[in-house]
Amino acid sequence: MNKIYIPKNPNLDVMTTAWLVSSVDKIDEVNIQTVPATWGGESMTDDDICIGLNSPEGELGLRIRYGVNKGGNMKSCFSYYLEGIDENLASPFNSLATYLDLSLTSKGPWPKTN
Repeated sequence: MNKIYIPKNPNLDVMTTAWLVSSVDKIDEVNIQTVPATWGGESMTDDDICIGLNSPEGELGLRIRYGVNKGGNMKSCFSYYLEGIDENLASPFNSLATYLDLSLTSKGPWPKTN
């Protein structure tokens, strides 16, 4: 059984990435494990996936993290995952990836609207 490791307080990016990974990889039974943000990757196997955690790079499993794009803006886990899958599968989700990237980059406070 595959395990997907996510932070204890996941954001929208982590949750949508976990959903996409389990859908694209056709994982029948997903075992979501919530771990502290400082989790070091202990007990991770080659079939497991770590999303949105700053766990150190290891030889086992797939690790999907936030990053910064060439323009200096945040890049979502969702965007990173889309880059690694078939373009025909990824293209319907490009708008959502852009939204998630912008939501990580935009911090506010937002101007008041009357």
